[in-house]
Amino acid sequence: MKKIAEALIFASFKTTCEEAYAEPHRYTRTFLFELMKLAQQQRALRNDLPAAELAKVLGGSLVASVLGWCKNPQPGALVESMQYTLKIFLEGAKS
Repeated sequence: MKKIAEALIFASFKTTCEEAYAEPHRYTRTFLFELMKLAQQQRALRNDLPAAELAKVLGGSLVASVLGWCKNPQPGALVESMQYTLKIFLEGAKS
């Protein structure tokens, strides 16, 4: 499950938009929201918080990982940072 979640999250950053006016990050946010809802429905994540809030926390944390990596880009460090962020998030969001 962890590998699938990681692959889906990383793939969401590559999502493109057919509509010229839409912001690309909106699709990542929508993807994370839908992923959180699905996980809550399957009782994999806690239900006491709205899926939108969980998506916001995860999305913001992943952005922070990327920004931190930008200050000192090292091979493999970005993936490690994002994996660590995902691990911490999933431990805190367990049902």
